[in-house]
Amino acid sequence: MEPPPYEQRAPLAPSLPSSGAALDLQATYLADALRELRVSRAPSRALAILDRHAADLSGGDLAHEALLVRVEALLELGRRSDALRILDGLPLPRAAAASLTLVKVRGQLRAGAGRCREAISDFDAALAAARAGGPDEEALYGRALCRGRTGDRSGAREDLETYRRVFPAGAHSDEVGEWLARGGGERR
Repeated sequence: MEPPPYEQRAPLAPSLPSSGAALDLQATYLADALRELRVSRAPSRALAILDRHAADLSGGDLAHEALLVRVEALLELGRRSDALRILDGLPLPRAAAASLTLVKVRGQLRAGAGRCREAISDFDAALAAARAGGPDEEALYGRALCRGRTGDRSGAREDLETYRRVFPAGAHSDEVGEWLARGGGERR
C-alpha cells in the first residue's frame, strides 16, 4: 500500500526558541530544501541541503519541520524504511490534522514493513480523530488490510463493509468489492 502524497507543513511539537538570526538561517536552509523538493522535484538535493546544515537545523525552532521535509524527501526517493525510522522516533500528537497525516503515513509504512499491529494503532488514532467528519478513507482501508493480515477477519470485514458504504466510489472500491466477495478475510 503506497502512502498518500506527504502534505505535512506544520510542526509536530514546539521546539526550543532560537535567536532571530539563528531562526532566519534555519528558515533559509529549510526553504532551500523545500524548493529543491517541491519545485525542482529533486529530493536528493533536498536531502543534501538538510545533511549539510543538520547542525544548524537540529534543536532549533524548525528542527521538527526539517525532519518532516527529510521524511518527505525519503518517501519521494522510495526509501520507506529510512522514513519509517524517523517517524518511529517522533512522538506524533493525535490532535492536529497535519499530525494525523503523519500518523497515517507511519501506519502505512509500518503495514508495508509487516508491522500491522503497530499500524492498526496508528489507523485507530486517525479514525478516532476523524469521527466527527466521518471515517478517513485511507486509515479505514489500511486498518482493514492489517486486520486481515493479523487474522481479525470480523474486524477486517466490518472495515471493508464500512468502506464500501461510506466510499462507494473510493480509490479502493473495486478491490474492496472483490475482497468482500471472497469473504473479507486476508487479502491475497
